[in-house]
Amino acid sequence: MSNYVSNEKRIEIESVQPFFESLFFNYSIKESDSKLLKELINPIHLNSIAEIIKFCKDDLTVISTLNLMLQSFSESAIIYKNLAQLYINSNQEKAIELFNKSLQYEEDPAVYINLISIYISKSDYESVRKCFDQLKAYCSDNPQIKQKIDILREKLNPILIVSAS
Repeated sequence: MSNYVSNEKRIEIESVQPFFESLFFNYSIKESDSKLLKELINPIHLNSIAEIIKFCKDDLTVISTLNLMLQSFSESAIIYKNLAQLYINSNQEKAIELFNKSLQYEEDPAVYINLISIYISKSDYESVRKCFDQLKAYCSDNPQIKQKIDILREKLNPILIVSAS
């Protein structure tokens, strides 16, 4: 647990143990704990914490907890991305909004690919092309990512040709 606590604060682990038990075992936090969250959690561990919270089988609890975390870490691409993934099947417009918010803080190829998938399901081929172009522009420096982009281009080629016309 001490790995997750910010080293900037001198805090006794025992004094915050109930907070972490609620977060990690019940996958939730109280709204009153959101300020404590910012003081306690080391931001480099947000991805791990989000992954633990997603073990909860109740999407509404996960959404609520991630939204509370967002109050403390409003510039966290990780939290926006995790929230967006929860909305993909139920509210695609909300998912698009959250994925785009995530991209404001971090250029993540996985986010672009999720957006492309949503746009394909909506038959919004112009947005597919624009999103693919952004993926190429921001993420093709990495050789492994460039290789995946080339594979994706081959699969998307019929859509990309139609939307360019």
